[in-house]
Amino acid sequence: MPFLFVSTGDCYQTPYIEAYESCFEGEYDFLYWSRGDVSCRIARANAIPYKSKGESKLDKLTGYAGFCSFAKDCLRKKNYDGIVLLQTQAALLLSSYLKRHYQEKYICDIRDYCFEKLPFVRGIEKSLFRCSYANFISSPGYAKFLPSGVEYHLLHNNHPGLYRSESSSAAQGPINIVFLGSIRFHDQCRKLIKAFSNDERFRVSFVGAGALALKNSCGDLDIEGVSFQDSFYPSQTVNLLEGADLLFNLYGNNSPFLDYALSNKLYYAAELGKPILVCPNTFMEEITLEYGLGFSVDLEREDASTKLLEEYSRFDFRAFDEGRLSFIEKVNRENDDANRLMKAFFANE
Repeated sequence: MPFLFVSTGDCYQTPYIEAYESCFEGEYDFLYWSRGDVSCRIARANAIPYKSKGESKLDKLTGYAGFCSFAKDCLRKKNYDGIVLLQTQAALLLSSYLKRHYQEKYICDIRDYCFEKLPFVRGIEKSLFRCSYANFISSPGYAKFLPSGVEYHLLHNNHPGLYRSESSSAAQGPINIVFLGSIRFHDQCRKLIKAFSNDERFRVSFVGAGALALKNSCGDLDIEGVSFQDSFYPSQTVNLLEGADLLFNLYGNNSPFLDYALSNKLYYAAELGKPILVCPNTFMEEITLEYGLGFSVDLEREDASTKLLEEYSRFDFRAFDEGRLSFIEKVNRENDDANRLMKAFFANE
């Protein structure tokens, strides 16, 4: 029987499924929570959408209960060779069924914080993770909140084949700070605009869904030198990032959803040779400073732009290139280890 992938997100929210696809051939079943009208465009996947909409707390609670019931019905109909749970939520919802029927025949892929501050959640996770074939995490920082006494393997969100070996160099003219992607964290974006707009030393670009909504919320701010583009094609991602001098990753801190993750933009920074801006007191800051990949910026400082310019003027781009190569080599080694595990899983070894 085929393998089953399970996601509590919509079909387009799991691009990392490509890492698994590279480790086996043939089609597979993909059970996912469809909250919109987007059809699944994953060529090898036999799509099994669970359709449920609604934004209220009650809608979400009933939606999770419905998803759990729907997924178990699908599992009863087929005897799968193995299951990949693409988020912690998916694994938790099916934990009892997995341990009873698929012990050491499922993989847990952990991509975010999932209320591990609650002892009963950690207890369920510990038992669940110990019964799995393997547990993958996308950031070493997650070990700080996940249950101890469990083996975790790193599976990075990098982009194989994208690494640019050409020497990096400083901007000639205004420094272009680019936020590319779904434009969220509006409070942080407004702080950036306040700190860097109307400053001839910098340009700021917001590119992605929500950019115009951000612009409309900035009526009280000077937005001279700030551009807003509300959409782009995924195929344009690399070209747009290559036009940047600095990559924006100033999402905030003091939240478990932000403090421990490694952003996709960190890999783009290392691969494309574009220094990244990160928030203090985050795991992103820890890795960025360890490998010399960019700058820690406190947007609460009134002199944030001047301080960044001073640091940028002293930035050692040769050391940056050495650091990003060292980081990518480490990422590749860890992903090679993960790939060996995945290939063994799909070969039923």
